[in-house]
Amino acid sequence: MSVQAWAAKARSSAEYQSVESQRLIDAYQSLLEGKSTPQDAAQIVSTILEPIIKRSPDDKHTAFVWGFLCDSVRHLGGDKAVSERLVDFLDSIVKLDVKDDLGNIIKHEWGGRFWSNLPTFALMFREYGISIEPYEEMEMEINDWVAQKTPYYNATTFAAVCLTRSSNLSGMAFYIKDCMEEARDESCDEPELRFRAALYMPAASAWISIAGRRIYDMCKDKEWGLSMDDWNSWKMGLGRIGGTAKVDEEARETAIGIKDTMEAIQSEH
Repeated sequence: MSVQAWAAKARSSAEYQSVESQRLIDAYQSLLEGKSTPQDAAQIVSTILEPIIKRSPDDKHTAFVWGFLCDSVRHLGGDKAVSERLVDFLDSIVKLDVKDDLGNIIKHEWGGRFWSNLPTFALMFREYGISIEPYEEMEMEINDWVAQKTPYYNATTFAAVCLTRSSNLSGMAFYIKDCMEEARDESCDEPELRFRAALYMPAASAWISIAGRRIYDMCKDKEWGLSMDDWNSWKMGLGRIGGTAKVDEEARETAIGIKDTMEAIQSEH
């Protein structure tokens, strides 16, 4: 999907017909197309939402700014340049102040300046950005799994870029272990193993190709619940997946590629 197509679809949505929503879509489109800088886009977005924030800093309607971001991530985040723009946008907006009519800095109910904690962003990204359907809600057919492959890959690419590009978004590390564990798990039977590999292997590749060195350091330093036992377990499991006929050739090749990259990273240390 192109940026223009994404913006057109968002503009036509019945739930996004307010003036604020339409202006936010314009701001995101300009950012994603590289027509405005992340800094300028952050200022524009903050200005659009300023009346709502002034009226009620804890108004949940301000969260729709993250709804647009999550939707753009799921459709476009696999383009690393797009993800970099979005990460830089987030890094820019956290620096902005919103002031009341007396010139006092407005704070969110969670404390601190309104934008400083990116209020509700983490929740929105978990629920609407990087989420996948629970297995029990998915019929065991390849199309049900593969339909989530691209959105999940796109969101994981964005998360990996966050991890390497922004100190404000280190919480993206929360999603590493689940993805890598699912990708290397060979305990399930066919056809589930094949379906799972189709979904998780591209995302695991994004984590390691973009943020592998950072993840290795986190494992080595035992950050975010990661350890070298995890790293070695992922590597060994991927090696086994790469040698089984239970998954498709593309998944086998991807698994071997991830394992080789992990070994190369480890050899550098």
